[in-house]
Amino acid sequence: TRHWLWLVVGVEFLCVSALSYWFIGRAVRPVSTLNAAADALAAGDYGHTFYVPNTDELGRLASTLNRMSQAMHTRTTQLSQHAARQSTVLGGMVEGVVAVDARQRIVLANEAARRLFDFRPPTVEGRPLLEVIRNHDLHEAVTSVFTTSEPLRLELRRPGPPAKTIDIHVQPLPGEPCEGVVLVIHDTTALRRLEAIRREFVANVSHELKTPLSSIKAYTE
Repeated sequence: TRHWLWLVVGVEFLCVSALSYWFIGRAVRPVSTLNAAADALAAGDYGHTFYVPNTDELGRLASTLNRMSQAMHTRTTQLSQHAARQSTVLGGMVEGVVAVDARQRIVLANEAARRLFDFRPPTVEGRPLLEVIRNHDLHEAVTSVFTTSEPLRLELRRPGPPAKTIDIHVQPLPGEPCEGVVLVIHDTTALRRLEAIRREFVANVSHELKTPLSSIKAYTE
């Protein structure tokens, strides 16, 4: 009899343990799933769906996290595509583009700007503008735009070889106070050379015509 009694107690104990394990697992498993979902979102791992069978607050929380994960995945994809398009456009521009933040540190510089100013090293993001482009006129122009929030234009001459004439338009970014400026840079060396040739040609033609005109005037008188 005692043997059967201990057998019954043992069976009841096993049944209670199994039921307790099942109930505890059912309560803890959704929490573990939600913790894994939160860790994935915090690590930037978006786009996954986390299944929680509960219909209570934990189930609603899981649905909210799933919607948040999908929305962030969509938004991240859109931002990546936008950044790729922006990089392609900036890289294909003839004009140089340099973006500077409120501390006058370079945030962005395209390939045309690197060629015009011969950036060394090629990676200049995060470095002060004056350290990369050692020109005090440009530094003063950028400082003035930060102070007045009004666009400004200036022309710089870089010694060679080869010497270059560079036209720079300094445009403030929206915000109060000004959060940054964008420099749009044009190489006007060829244009200035053509203008000099035109002026020289006009001066030579005027000189060559001056003597015949004087003779004609004298004969007319």
